[in-house]
Amino acid sequence: MLQAFLSYAQKEGNTVNESLKAELELILKKDQEDRIMADSIEKKFGSQSSELLMLYERMLLKDSLNQQRITAIIDQYGWPGKSLVGKEASLAVFLVIQHASLEIQKKYLPQFRESVTKGESSSSNLAYLEDRILMREGKPQLYGTQVITDNTGQKKFYNIYDEVNVDERRLKIGLGPLADYGKRFNIDYKKPIK
Repeated sequence: MLQAFLSYAQKEGNTVNESLKAELELILKKDQEDRIMADSIEKKFGSQSSELLMLYERMLLKDSLNQQRITAIIDQYGWPGKSLVGKEASLAVFLVIQHASLEIQKKYLPQFRESVTKGESSSSNLAYLEDRILMREGKPQLYGTQVITDNTGQKKFYNIYDEVNVDERRLKIGLGPLADYGKRFNIDYKKPIK
């Protein structure tokens, strides 16, 4: 009965669960607050500083608590899309899963894909999760969303499958050119020639 009501309400475009929306927005804030501070703490104290290490420890604890709650929510409701909880709250679900273990990412990937297919979640966010999973499995990424630091301390894109056509794949899911994305990380990207 509840699932039928939720499906109906999602089709009608109604926000069904305000309390769930508020809870997810709070989780989003918790997920992002330490990550936002990390760059400035690293610049101020250094990448090996006790201040940064303490921040990462706190971040891992928050991630663990957030993951427990998010996975319980997905298990109860399915992947909460924008018509159930709104766009921002739905983003919280993606980010927490994006920061989770590979096992959790793979477990909930099919539900995320289904939510994207229904127009309930962002296809570009799905690309980030798919690339993260591929990278963690040691496979080339598809969309160039994952950046790593090489042994000289420089940022670079993790290996990309069929790199010549990556911008076409990015365009189909709403992402801009890889060269523009690379500028965020001070990567001077040159697309391979066909």
